[in-house]
Amino acid sequence: MNDLVTRNLFLVLEEQHPATTCKGFPPSYRFAILIRETSERIGQITVRVGNDAILREYAGHISYEIVPEHRGNRFAAEACAAIIPFAESLGIHPVRVTCDPENLGSARTCELCGGVLLGIVAVPPGNYAYENGARLKLQYEFPRGTCRTQEDHEPGWA
Repeated sequence: MNDLVTRNLFLVLEEQHPATTCKGFPPSYRFAILIRETSERIGQITVRVGNDAILREYAGHISYEIVPEHRGNRFAAEACAAIIPFAESLGIHPVRVTCDPENLGSARTCELCGGVLLGIVAVPPGNYAYENGARLKLQYEFPRGTCRTQEDHEPGWA
């Protein structure tokens, strides 16, 4: 696996985890998100491989985190636009991302990348997200080949 490069970012593979069946965790790839100009690490993005109900409905195939001082620059959207084709290359179709309804930044990230809001689902008791306080999740789906990139947006989107 090669690292991914965007206009402003490097996505560098940090860890590849096999499935942990005793805990129910799927195989995953975690990438560091670095600013190209400075190589400063500003976050991470993870691809979870599989298509079970927990991934589709509650966890999502992709998760991301940008450090607070770099939020609002659309770096998460740029990283997602780069990582979705990688997820598709692993056989994930369609790619889904979930977020908490109050996380407006994450919802906007999904929209910027071409995600289609499928709806809001209740997280069932006993689910990992429920145990961490989540009660509802927005579900976004990225139909194959519909992920937007910087070039699909007005100048300066990223």
